[in-house]
Amino acid sequence: INAEYMGENAIDVVVNGLKHNAKHEQLLGRYLQILGNLSSNESLRVLSGRCGAIEAILEATEQADGEGLKSCLWVLSDLIFEDELNRARVLKHGGLSQILTTLQSTMDNFALQMASTKVLAYLTSNNVTAQRLLVCDNGLAPIINAMHHNLTNADLQMEFTGFLTYLAMSDWAYENVGEATIPTLCASMQHHPTDPAIQTRCVFILANLSSISSNQARIKRAGGVRLIINCLIGHIDNSDLQLQCGKSMCNLASHDDEIRQEIVAEGGVKAICDVMQAHPQNSDLQHNYCSVLVNIGEDVDIHSLV
Repeated sequence: INAEYMGENAIDVVVNGLKHNAKHEQLLGRYLQILGNLSSNESLRVLSGRCGAIEAILEATEQADGEGLKSCLWVLSDLIFEDELNRARVLKHGGLSQILTTLQSTMDNFALQMASTKVLAYLTSNNVTAQRLLVCDNGLAPIINAMHHNLTNADLQMEFTGFLTYLAMSDWAYENVGEATIPTLCASMQHHPTDPAIQTRCVFILANLSSISSNQARIKRAGGVRLIINCLIGHIDNSDLQLQCGKSMCNLASHDDEIRQEIVAEGGVKAICDVMQAHPQNSDLQHNYCSVLVNIGEDVDIHSLV
């Protein structure tokens, strides 16, 4: 209620205070707390952006560390959440490269990794400009380095894979994203075989990326075929995960003879039949796996296996 009485002059005071106290952790925290509270009100969030809050937070991010830096990142994520103008301000003032630098330099700090990834996720969600800056300017490298460095941390893997799903839905990015991410995605699946959420996100990304032949080869080299079959076997009751596995295998088995042979050798045909029996009413799932069996049948006599 008090936030609604905050006018432009009051926000100016807060923004100026933030600019001049970036190294004073206690005062910085107070100013950020006010901005964070304001961001829950749409009109005040817009007003904060117009009064220079984004620029002030980015300046503070360069000077702050520890708790101050974490607070800057969380408030920044609040200000850009579903706010196109504030996202544009972050990009205009070099915020993307700042966040990537923070991500790269704090790989052993769980809280800062979480906060940095959250900002990146909000910044690139449905924002082709930000996505292109990341993909075309080698911005994926620090993200994948951080993801690989924290492979054993399930919470961080959830954040990283959640962020990468946005990029994996853009067909113009399939080649660059596939080249940068596929080995690490497969490593994440290998480290978290029983986590259905991580498996589902990784396989969703692989399902999209595998629509081009170069990424099919990358998935094969990274051991992705075996990992996807392990998903079929280990998560047979999870229809969402099974649907993504079906899409991936449908792409992978479409043209590559070696992949078809690997699917058979890894017990993929039996696994597919088991999944189809477990989900008889799921028409999309049935369609995908029937297509896989048809493709495999071009090179292998699967009648006895089925």
